[in-house]
Amino acid sequence: MNSEVLKLARDRLRELGLSRHEASAYLALLTMGEMTPRDVSEATGIPYTKVYDVLRRLERKGWVVAVSEGPLLYSARRPDDVLESLRQDFEKKLSEVKDLLNVFEKGVGLTPPSSIYVIRRTDTLEKIVRSTVNAAKEIVYALVATNYMSRLFATLRKYPRVKVIVRRGVPAPQVGELRSLDILLPLDLVIADYKRLVLSFSALIGKAEPKICGVLVIDEEVARTATEYFNALWAAAKK
Repeated sequence: MNSEVLKLARDRLRELGLSRHEASAYLALLTMGEMTPRDVSEATGIPYTKVYDVLRRLERKGWVVAVSEGPLLYSARRPDDVLESLRQDFEKKLSEVKDLLNVFEKGVGLTPPSSIYVIRRTDTLEKIVRSTVNAAKEIVYALVATNYMSRLFATLRKYPRVKVIVRRGVPAPQVGELRSLDILLPLDLVIADYKRLVLSFSALIGKAEPKICGVLVIDEEVARTATEYFNALWAAAKK
């Protein structure tokens, strides 16, 4: 048999979960018929001290069967039978994984893990704010407390629904619904779709390169709590 075809077949069998020796043993049995462990060892180069373990593993996995005990002979199962068993086993595992993931998705007694990323570069902060706004499908809330964030929002082109509270004295970006507030900490906040939020320490930018420029939080519970805070400020803000 062509060595390239043999190598390709062995590689594909390894992708299905067989070891190098297991793949070689199965192909030898498939092409040569019933063989003793010693025959398999001589045909494949698998050390004789290892070939028994290799064949027993193949038998447990359903790729070969022992057809005789004295002498011990092994035979390869038909590829169609093996692959059908693999397909059924894979579909069963997929179904089990689907059921488990549905439990996580519905949050039945479970809290999904949070993701918190510290942003240390101003260019990274800008990219994250842009991508957060551009990826939003429902609504974006923003506290604009600094000139930096106002300028950044003014350059964005794609918006879903947007509500922006601007600290008085900061130029207002002409986007969405705007309100102003006299007392607002110099901390910019962007919330997208009640799922993600970016805290930006923009007041530090421009004076010196800060060690931390902001924080990205991907957590629906935190984002919704931040949204409640925003709505309280929105109610107090002036149109």
